[in-house]
Amino acid sequence: MEITITQLSPDQEISIQTETSEYRFLVLRPNMRMGILTGGILGKEWRDAYFAGMIPATGPLDDAPKLSIGSRARFYLEAKSIVNRLTTSNVTRLTYRFALAAATCLENT
Repeated sequence: MEITITQLSPDQEISIQTETSEYRFLVLRPNMRMGILTGGILGKEWRDAYFAGMIPATGPLDDAPKLSIGSRARFYLEAKSIVNRLTTSNVTRLTYRFALAAATCLENT
């Protein structure tokens, strides 16, 4: 399965299951690849994030707005005056849905 971030609608959430963790990426501005990332090493913390692309199992970073099973996801996270890079382990499952409770989740952070 492959998901193209720029073809999603705002408020769609991608569940990214990796070999070691599960992340959730709430898409806010698909054309800009911007959203909010939580899960994995972030725990329950919600972080503003830019989807930078995927790293295929057999090659370097592909900066296309796509994510597929078997690749690793690359995000840049905003933090005060610096930007942190987060790379997941290999993706084993991808799903997406409309995040009906997105507004409630964001209000409680």
